[in-house]
Amino acid sequence: MTEPMGANQVPSEARRWWVYLIVNPNGRSYVGVTFDISPARRLAEHNSAGPRAARSTRGQGPWVIAYAEIALSRGTALSQEWHLKRDRARRRRLSQDYLATQT
Repeated sequence: MTEPMGANQVPSEARRWWVYLIVNPNGRSYVGVTFDISPARRLAEHNSAGPRAARSTRGQGPWVIAYAEIALSRGTALSQEWHLKRDRARRRRLSQDYLATQT
């Protein structure tokens, strides 16, 4: 017999790994991974500059999501994050594309 879900519980099929790129108005970027419904919760943590924000994003906001993609597993997400962090040209292009749409 299964237990009823609480208000803040999400069915496992709705939860996914995400790889995301956030940027600030100065053009700085940050690549991360999260396991959540969407990267919006993680973005709020980055913007809060609290203890759950990455050290490199604290005090550098406001951050916005420039790019996000779903990964099928934790391993895939970490691999995608690793590649995006090292492919500076792609990361710069994604950041510039996003910032160009905002002006």
